[in-house]
Amino acid sequence: MHPSRVVSLCFLGVSLLLVAQLGVVSPFALTLPTVVQLLGAAMLMLGSLYGLVRYEENPIVTEYGPAAYLLIGTSLFLFVALALSIALSLGV
Repeated sequence: MHPSRVVSLCFLGVSLLLVAQLGVVSPFALTLPTVVQLLGAAMLMLGSLYGLVRYEENPIVTEYGPAAYLLIGTSLFLFVALALSIALSLGV
């Protein structure tokens, strides 16, 4: 798979978990931190969808190298951290 598509898929997973994290907060309140998190998740989701569609014309990364591995590793770390945070808040 093209490295730009892998990075975009990782970003998409993180953005979906950012939105899901707000959904599991028991009393959902529209405060400044939640608005910032929603805006960040929306921007990350739009960027990842753009990267998935236009990965050949405008790639995020062009080859598997240090930059690709850094982006993939960081987003996988965030994915696991957010999934654990959601699981712990649900009491699983």
